[in-house]
Amino acid sequence: MPVDMDQINALARPKGILVIEDCSHAHGAGYRGKSAGVLGDIAAFSFQMKKILPIGEGGMVVSREQKFLDRAWDFVNLAKGGKTGQLGYNLRMHELQGALGLAFLPKVDGHNETRRRNAETLKKAVAGLPGIRPAPAAPPEDAREVYYNFIFDFDAHAAGIDRTAFLEAVKAEGVPLQRNGYVPLHTLALFEEMRERPYRLPENAPILKGRKLYGKGVFPVAEAAIAEGNIELKVHPPRGEQEMADVGTAIRKVLTHAGDLRARQEKTAAK
Repeated sequence: MPVDMDQINALARPKGILVIEDCSHAHGAGYRGKSAGVLGDIAAFSFQMKKILPIGEGGMVVSREQKFLDRAWDFVNLAKGGKTGQLGYNLRMHELQGALGLAFLPKVDGHNETRRRNAETLKKAVAGLPGIRPAPAAPPEDAREVYYNFIFDFDAHAAGIDRTAFLEAVKAEGVPLQRNGYVPLHTLALFEEMRERPYRLPENAPILKGRKLYGKGVFPVAEAAIAEGNIELKVHPPRGEQEMADVGTAIRKVLTHAGDLRARQEKTAAK
């Protein structure tokens, strides 16, 4: 879902900071009448096999600024054979992928509508149940949301059962609900160890000195959400509203019997 891009741009532009949109899950999303991809300075879409526009692998960069597009093309196209003096790779998209993308593109809007209907059915199905709610509860104002996955926020205390036991019980009902496989970005070694070039530039030294920007404990709310509260479900076609209603039925059944499941879990642990 798009965030409040007006606030982000208002903060960034006076300081000359470029705004880069991560649109890897946002094909067809929009914000205040504009499509995702034109809300900042540069945007990147992903075409990996699970995305909303899946053509196998790769992606696309879009921008209003020709200089950014020229640099992106040089980067994936051997830097014009090394003539630019910049580093470039052979990352050109294959013609077959382009053909797949052109064939699939007209289907994206219809698939997104199915995803939205599925999401609305799920929201209604779990409304009022303890310990589980859509995340976020509602899209930002004036946003056109799309759903790569449907995300739930899970509260084990309110549900009366821990997340692992809850997921196992729902899966036993035939529903492939699962914990999110992502990790908080700030805990990745890429950032925490700060060995890449931006961290070694002399002009950045005063900003970095004495500051712990990354690593566990820096953003405890995000870490807790991933470690304890994040659950996801695929909502793409051909799954439809009946399947989503079945998901709601399974979740309701498990939460209704959370006390029995917890007692059984405690009994097993005591053996």
